[in-house]
Amino acid sequence: MGGVSRKEAAVRRCDVCGNTRFRPESVDEVFRVEKQLVMVEHVPALICERCGEKIFDRETVERVRRAIHEEYPPSRKIVLEVRDFV
Repeated sequence: MGGVSRKEAAVRRCDVCGNTRFRPESVDEVFRVEKQLVMVEHVPALICERCGEKIFDRETVERVRRAIHEEYPPSRKIVLEVRDFV
């Protein structure tokens, strides 16, 4: 599985808050593909310990792209309610 080591995390800086402390974590991300929402589960990421911003390495981004557009059939489908902000 792709991902980032603690050593890689130590040399990064958060683009949002400038923090340099991250923790590796597996996250679920939702993407809009045309008019459809697609969720990819268990994506390895670095999470900023100050603001929670997620950082993904290049290999992970490429694997997510392939999962959405090319290679992997969905493992399951879910129903999602959509509400307008009023």
